[in-house]
Amino acid sequence: MVAVAAGDAYRIDIWVGGKVRRSIRRTVEPAPVTEGDVRRMYPEGRRISFGGGGGCTITVEEMIEKLGVASTMPVLSGVLLGPDGTLFVQRFTFPDEQEQVDVFAPEGRYLGSLIEHGLPVGFPAAGWMAIPIEDAESGGYSLGLFVVRDR
Repeated sequence: MVAVAAGDAYRIDIWVGGKVRRSIRRTVEPAPVTEGDVRRMYPEGRRISFGGGGGCTITVEEMIEKLGVASTMPVLSGVLLGPDGTLFVQRFTFPDEQEQVDVFAPEGRYLGSLIEHGLPVGFPAAGWMAIPIEDAESGGYSLGLFVVRDR
């Protein structure tokens, strides 16, 4: 089983045995990109590293001038298919926004959204998922164990 996010729309196809077995679609239109969005994504510029430890920081102005600006923002930033077929769809957010992950039951029914946390990093037991939780005070992470319950 493989989950594929195709294009810039909110569309995920679940492939099994070389055929699309189900599709998840939501009406979420991609927003147009502004230069302010680029500044918001890279407030300190973008660090580029080279082999051997060298690198430089490219300013937002240089990025816009040399690379241009995409026409729309992505709708999704990640997709994860759990071992039981539960689908986790991470929406694109800016670094200063809360993360949002939409959760769908194996048959495709929307179960709800996880707010403030990204995609699970593991599934330690049936029905359980592990999610990293940032500790703002220490700058580190702890591992939270959660259960997705069907309503």
